[in-house]
This record gives sequence, C-alpha cells and structure tokens, in this order.
Amino acid sequence: MASNEAWKDAWRTANDGLSNSSLKLKGLPNT
Repeated sequence: MASNEAWKDAWRTANDGLSNSSLKLKGLPNT
C-alpha cells in the first residue's frame, strides 16, 4: 500500500532528523 511506503519514508526522515539533531546538539551550543 502507498501508506506503507509513506510510513517508511516518514520513519526514515524522523530517524535522520533525530540523528542530525543529536549531532547538532553535540557540535553546536544551544542558542
């Protein structure tokens, strides 16, 4: 189903966002 692919894309995007946020929090000071 299309919704299945949408969920996979959304989950992947969310995981990438969390990883990027973690890297940013480690590398940059909180403003």
